[in-house]
Amino acid sequence: MLYSKSCEYSFRALIHIALQGDGFCMAKNIAKAENIPLYFLAKLLQDLVKFGLLHSFKGPTGGFKLAKPASEISLYDIMQLIDRENLEERCAVGLYGCSDSNPCPIHESWKELREQMLTYLKSMTVEDLARGLTDKKRKLGPSEPLPGGKKPAARRRKAPQKK
Repeated sequence: MLYSKSCEYSFRALIHIALQGDGFCMAKNIAKAENIPLYFLAKLLQDLVKFGLLHSFKGPTGGFKLAKPASEISLYDIMQLIDRENLEERCAVGLYGCSDSNPCPIHESWKELREQMLTYLKSMTVEDLARGLTDKKRKLGPSEPLPGGKKPAARRRKAPQKK
C-alpha cells in the first residue's frame, strides 16, 4: 500500500476542514461526516497541530482550522509527517537495503513508478482535493453520499440454524 490508514484519515480530515473555509471544525463533526473513529481522529488531529498543519482552539466555538492555506499543503507533506517514511528509498517489496547497487527483483520498474507517484503527490494539494470533491458533489447531486463519508450498512446477524 502506498500510504497508511492514518494518512488516508488525515487527508480526509484536512479536506473536510479546508471545505469549511475560515470556520472551526470540531473533531466529533469531522469524525461523523468522514466516518472516522473519533478517538483515532483526535490523535491524528493533535499530530497535525504538532506538525504545524492545523491550529486548535478549545471551547464551545473552538475546534480545528488549517494553519496555512490548503494550496500550500501537499499530499507528500502529509505522508511524510504521518507515515514518517522516506518514500524516495522505499522498496516495493519491503526489502531492507534495496538500492541501485543492491536491487530487488523489481527495483528498476518500481523506481520509475515511484518517481511518477512522488511527482504526483508533491504536486497535489489539499486545495486540489477539496476542489475535486466539491466538483464531484455538484455532479452527483445533493442526495448522493460520497465514498469517504458513506457509512457501511449494518451487518445482520444470522440466526443460528437448528439441526
